[in-house]
Amino acid sequence: MDGTTAIKAAVLDIATKDKAAVETATNSKAKPSAAVDNNAFDAIITVNTFVDKLRKKKTSWLALVDSGRPRWSPSLN
Repeated sequence: MDGTTAIKAAVLDIATKDKAAVETATNSKAKPSAAVDNNAFDAIITVNTFVDKLRKKKTSWLALVDSGRPRWSPSLN
């Protein structure tokens, strides 16, 4: 068994091998560990990429605020 496989097996099996330690470390709120592949995180990566693009692309109101111009405010008439 290589190192990566051994670590993965140890993490996934810790709840069965040392149940008392897991309950103590997590105040008995731990859920069983399960193996997950990278495809499970594709949606999160897509959203983060979209938000990063929005942050880099300054929208018109952000450009106004950053340029020192006063912000628009509704009239109180």
